[in-house]
Amino acid sequence: MNDAIDARSFSPEDFSTLSRLVIDTWGSGVVRDWSVPAGTLEWSCWKTADHTVDCVFSYAFFLASRRQDSYPPFGELHALPNATPADLVDGLQASATMWPRGPAPLPPTGEPWLDLLERSGRARLH
Repeated sequence: MNDAIDARSFSPEDFSTLSRLVIDTWGSGVVRDWSVPAGTLEWSCWKTADHTVDCVFSYAFFLASRRQDSYPPFGELHALPNATPADLVDGLQASATMWPRGPAPLPPTGEPWLDLLERSGRARLH
């Protein structure tokens, strides 16, 4: 791989670093009011965090399913209405932890581009 491709790559280590930053930042604000709008968004901080947990979980779930034709036929993951900000932090921690581990390695896919990405470390399907 050339340096131009490597410079644009988002590695599992990058994801772990970003996740840790968000988890730590959210954790430092658990005593604040999460019912207020999240910056300039229409959603509250609580709803935005709930959506973030669902997004991280859903992509991890999709990758673990190994489906290539469509998403698994499951609904969204949401915190219960009485979940606290600390619960949302825990939810993000749990969802983010699934990413670097993932399922066991796959045999070659038969798709040359996907196999190349897998071997180069650019795609983490395991």
